[in-house]
Amino acid sequence: MSNLQGIWVADNQYITDTGAVALANAIGIAGKMTEFFVYGTNMKQEGIDAFVTAIRKLPHLRKAMLGRVHKG
Repeated sequence: MSNLQGIWVADNQYITDTGAVALANAIGIAGKMTEFFVYGTNMKQEGIDAFVTAIRKLPHLRKAMLGRVHKG
């Protein structure tokens, strides 16, 4: 994944904290990533925290969007 330049995951209700944490751990080694868009998922705070930690370590990141669907 070291050559990965972007991740786009949107409107996928099957991504929960477990998947988000696994993906966050994997992108931690994606040193060239410039774009990161993950939103419209079913992750909760654990997944969001994992992504925030991971994207802070990406020196080339220029665009990022991170969000989730709120179920009432």
